[in-house]
Amino acid sequence: MKTPIAIVFLGGAALVGTLAGYILGPSSNQRSADPKLTTSPRAPFEGGNSATIGENESVMGGILSKLLDNDPGMNPEFFAALETLNLEQLREALRRAKGISKMGGIEAISSRIVMLDPAAGPSAFSEAPVGNTFKDTNGLVVAWARAFPDAAWAASQAYPESAKSKAVMSEVIRSIAKSDPRAALARLELFPDAEKREQARANCFRTWFRNSPDDATTWALNNIDAIPVGANKSTTLSIIVDEIANRDGNSAIALVEKLPSNVARGVQGELFSGLGRLNFQDAVSYAERKNIPIFGLESHYRSILSSGSKYHPKQVADWL
Repeated sequence: MKTPIAIVFLGGAALVGTLAGYILGPSSNQRSADPKLTTSPRAPFEGGNSATIGENESVMGGILSKLLDNDPGMNPEFFAALETLNLEQLREALRRAKGISKMGGIEAISSRIVMLDPAAGPSAFSEAPVGNTFKDTNGLVVAWARAFPDAAWAASQAYPESAKSKAVMSEVIRSIAKSDPRAALARLELFPDAEKREQARANCFRTWFRNSPDDATTWALNNIDAIPVGANKSTTLSIIVDEIANRDGNSAIALVEKLPSNVARGVQGELFSGLGRLNFQDAVSYAERKNIPIFGLESHYRSILSSGSKYHPKQVADWL
């Protein structure tokens, strides 16, 4: 019988975390109840005592899969269990969790490791090859960039054109954007890769609108000229118009009408989709004022009808 190594009291209720069974393997009762769970000897524990942690690799993978499929990001027991693991145990849990498609649990384990071991992130970054591809298989580099953005950014500047540095810079900007989106936008100017810079800018605005939509809208209305659009449009501009149009039709119209005509045409789909969601009749009236044809290549009635039918079916039926 395994010994519980953590008792966590939440709201007066005791949550007993038997970590060898909860995170890293099934209990003896589970194995006897389920013939698919092997009772073969424990697998060797790299760098530790197999009597402390470990089950057969296939069993371990199956248990971790079930755990991560249940979205550990929403499971307080999962985080309570992680708090009881020492650094050696966390590394073993991470090693066994690799390859799981659900990343929530892996991210949580990696984040815990980089907080307990300040050298883990820099070491993982240093060991990653300098080249055009990068895969953070254990999540330590990304976790480090989130937890220590300034240190991670400084380290990335040694190889600014490498894939691993671009990944770090993107994650740093995403992390900063959660608390200070204006600072994140300023940091973007230091990003060496134009394509990755545009992706990071788009992610920054997604985060900003999610956390502070009114503040993001005000900034966009006053600084739309600061958004690079290239020849026609940008991913960032499309996101901005879409986010505003789904909340405030008048502000979205005001923003689009500030744009050069060729750029405005590129985001009218997002504009009319949002307007149709807010108020179908207002969207149609605006299209009529702009002399937009019902049919043809420049028609945006499909966007209006699509969102209008979903949110205002009676208005659409009356109009038709």
